[in-house]
Amino acid sequence: MKNIEKNIKENNYFPIYMLLGNQAYLKNKWRNKLINALVNPGDDMNYTRFKGEDIDANEIMSLAQTMPFFAEKRVIVVEESGFFKNAVKGYDDFAEDLKAIPESTVMIFCESEADKRLKAYKAVTSVGYIASCDTPKSNLIATWILQEAKTLGRNIDKDTAAYLNEKVGNDMLLISNELDKLIAFTEGRSSITLDDINEICTDQTEEKMFDFLDALTMRHRETALNLFYDLLELRVNEVYMVARISSQISNVLKLRSLMDEGVDYKRFAEITKLHPFVIKKSSSHAKNWTKEELLNCYNLAVDTDYKIKRGIMSPTEVVELLIVEITG
Repeated sequence: MKNIEKNIKENNYFPIYMLLGNQAYLKNKWRNKLINALVNPGDDMNYTRFKGEDIDANEIMSLAQTMPFFAEKRVIVVEESGFFKNAVKGYDDFAEDLKAIPESTVMIFCESEADKRLKAYKAVTSVGYIASCDTPKSNLIATWILQEAKTLGRNIDKDTAAYLNEKVGNDMLLISNELDKLIAFTEGRSSITLDDINEICTDQTEEKMFDFLDALTMRHRETALNLFYDLLELRVNEVYMVARISSQISNVLKLRSLMDEGVDYKRFAEITKLHPFVIKKSSSHAKNWTKEELLNCYNLAVDTDYKIKRGIMSPTEVVELLIVEITG
């Protein structure tokens, strides 16, 4: 990122920048820094933004060859185009044209993924600058939280910053949003405390856990697996996840049994002692299962717990297998 700061300071730019990674916060930050430095306020003639994988690469590259109108630079921002994941269809010369971007144009690509083997990616490395916008290590995120809070006029100690990171997760955009909420909540005070975080910050871990359990009992395998990996990144223990899976299946099984017995829906809460919200969600899931299927899934979860605690299989691998079995 120091190269971008240096370019802005010296007013000397690469023809192409690629902001590459999974952190929207970092991509947005450096995209906006470049735009603010290169584009005069209100200049819509020389600034164009494209977004999505259905955009036309030919149109973008044609615009890139157009001289700016009474300005030093023409700026083109292209976000999540997919141009660097797969070859651009119907445009064999895309990589070569990237190398031929005129000095009067600056292109800014904001991409989550790129295949470094593609000619297009190599073209950017030869004439432009690629900035990594991936998730920093957890200790670096905590340090970043300290710095951001200070910039916003609040103190936060290292342990409290780490707690905020653990509660919200590693998405820096979400952390930034939660910090904004904390700044407003602590107006008139100098510091942010653990109590403040517990009072107003969203627990991303628990939200993802709910989404994971929903995907699992709806048999959405790909979604469930992706959320499982997200939970691992949030440092959620596999044994805990299996316990939650067992509980979820048990709740659905109770409601499936009551449905089979013809029990009136209004009596579900009285019989099961479950919260009405849980009953509503689990009831919709129960319709997609037979009692025998749910019993089998519950037994699989028990067996998975045994394998983890006995060290028979890798915790991650055995939970992956459980997810595949349940969603199959």
